[in-house]
Amino acid sequence: MSIETLKKKALQNGLAAYIVGRSYYSQENGCKQDYETSLRWYKYGYMVLKDPRCEYGYAMFLYDDGESEPEGVIEK
Repeated sequence: MSIETLKKKALQNGLAAYIVGRSYYSQENGCKQDYETSLRWYKYGYMVLKDPRCEYGYAMFLYDDGESEPEGVIEK
């Protein structure tokens, strides 16, 4: 399934929103790494679709263990 198809499904499906967010975070499914896009999809899935997987992805951006790559995506 292409990332464009996943994005269309992600507008109404929490699992698809999580997969899109993870794809941009981890460079999966042909996506280039883009932390801001990843965060947007996680946040959409959590806030709009109420998906717990997206809540987890969103929370990982908020958690700073000192080794996080996406520095600067979220201000401390």
